[in-house]
Amino acid sequence: MAQYTVLQKSFINDAIVEEGAIVEYDGEASDNLELIPEPVKTKKEPIA
Repeated sequence: MAQYTVLQKSFINDAIVEEGAIVEYDGEASDNLELIPEPVKTKKEPIA
């Protein structure tokens, strides 16, 4: 599930969420949410 920063007070997942909160949301995001990008996963090589 993607994580978003709430940009304005919103009703999300049956609750009022304040601006600045971080939420997990699995729907189509509106202008009130900003996607938090997932870190790029890199393949680690074993140390020889």
